[in-house]
Amino acid sequence: MTDTFVGFYRLAQLHGIRLVQPLLIRSRLGAVRQREVVDGRSLLTWPAQYQPADSFRGHFEFGLKYERLHFEFFSRLFAALDPEDVAAWVRDETTGRYARRTAFLYEWFTGRRLDVPDAAANVAYVDAMDAGQYLSATRADRVRRWRVASWWRRFVLCLRINTNQVRFHPWKNPPHIR
Repeated sequence: MTDTFVGFYRLAQLHGIRLVQPLLIRSRLGAVRQREVVDGRSLLTWPAQYQPADSFRGHFEFGLKYERLHFEFFSRLFAALDPEDVAAWVRDETTGRYARRTAFLYEWFTGRRLDVPDAAANVAYVDAMDAGQYLSATRADRVRRWRVASWWRRFVLCLRINTNQVRFHPWKNPPHIR
């Protein structure tokens, strides 16, 4: 039986993205939820009720919920992606936390502004990442456009905190972020 991958790895397959640093998590569908670790990378198996829609929106939201952030992947994916895929999601879910986080990430990594209105002022801020899971800046910058608290906009290094290992993800601020 062939694996049915979901999440960020599935998007990498769909868009032909080749990474220098491999994704540390691959998610697939299976009978029971389980985790296998090989060479420091996790293979997560999820029951059918977790299966996302087979689309950018479905797999990216799944990845944000259940997988680790991967800046190289985001950069390469957003460079290959039609901006309308993100813009349509934001228009469909104007207050959606995952749509807003994705729009923020898209604009941050590409330097291109999406053709959609800003999030309403009465929408609560959401974190771009879980600061408890990653070594990040001590204070988040609030991005009013998306109502997102960014823990790395002015931070050069993002580290994933893990009891067994620490992985370095160097990323300099793009010149359009000041």
